[in-house]
Amino acid sequence: TLQTLRNFHFIFQIYSFSFLALVIFLLSNSVSSFYAHYYSQIMQGLLFRMTETPFRPREKLLEKQKFFQNIHKHTYLKGPMDKITSVAIPLALAGSSLFLIVSSFSPLFSILCLYAHISFKNCS
Repeated sequence: TLQTLRNFHFIFQIYSFSFLALVIFLLSNSVSSFYAHYYSQIMQGLLFRMTETPFRPREKLLEKQKFFQNIHKHTYLKGPMDKITSVAIPLALAGSSLFLIVSSFSPLFSILCLYAHISFKNCS
């Protein structure tokens, strides 16, 4: 959960800060103070980055969402050719689909019509 992550993050900060203090103490005693200062600046930069919150607030997310929704431009049919193609393409697809369906059922349809014709003759 979020609370567990925050607790873990806080504990990690405490341990990393104590590790930083230990390293600075050891470096200042054994190596020149320049390297100790340089290392402490690096570690403080890392600690600063680690203390940032891992999640964005809900308000910021909503603000970004509204921004991206506002800059999205819808594409509308503009010219006469756009209107023609928007009608012609679906009609062509529907026509070719119907042609394929009818042509595949054509032999079966002929047999059914013949059977209906023979049955109708026998009834009268």
